[in-house]
Amino acid sequence: ENIDYFLLIPVFYQIAKSKRYINLKKLRIVISFILFTLGLTFLDEQLYAQNIKKQVWYDAAKTQLKEEYFLNNKNKKSIDGLYTAYYLNGNLKIKGFFEQNKQNGLWEFYYENGNKKSTGYYVNNLPEGNWKYYYENKHLQMEGKLKNGQKDSTWIFYYEDK
Repeated sequence: ENIDYFLLIPVFYQIAKSKRYINLKKLRIVISFILFTLGLTFLDEQLYAQNIKKQVWYDAAKTQLKEEYFLNNKNKKSIDGLYTAYYLNGNLKIKGFFEQNKQNGLWEFYYENGNKKSTGYYVNNLPEGNWKYYYENKHLQMEGKLKNGQKDSTWIFYYEDK
C-alpha cells in the first residue's frame, strides 16, 4: 500500500495547532511521527538525545533484540519516544510512540511473518480514530473508528479471500 506521506503534513500541522498539542513536548512527538512516517529514522538520535535508550534482549549474548525504547532522562521510569518490539526471529512486532508512559500517536502491529496485523492511533493509552486490522495474508480484515477505546461507528468486515 503506497501512500504519499507528504500529503499528511497539513493534517499534522492542524493537529499541532490544536489545543491538544500546544506544548512543545507534544509538538516534538508530532514532528517525530512525521519524520518516522517519512522514513527519516536517521534523525531519531538527535530528536531523542535527551532520553536514555534502553534495549531488552532475548539472550544473554545480546544477539537477538526483544525491544527498544527510550526513558526520560529526568524521570528514568517514564518511557518517552519511539518504542519497538521484535519477535524472536528478528521481525518487527510493534512500533509506536510513548509520551510520559502513555501510548500516543500511530502504532503498528505485525504478525511474526512480518505482515502488518493492525494500525491505528492511541491518545493517552486509548485507541482512537481510524483503525485497520489485517489477515495474515495482508488482506484487510476490518476497519472502523474508535473513541476512548470503544467502537464509535459502523465497522466494515471483509472476507479473508477478498
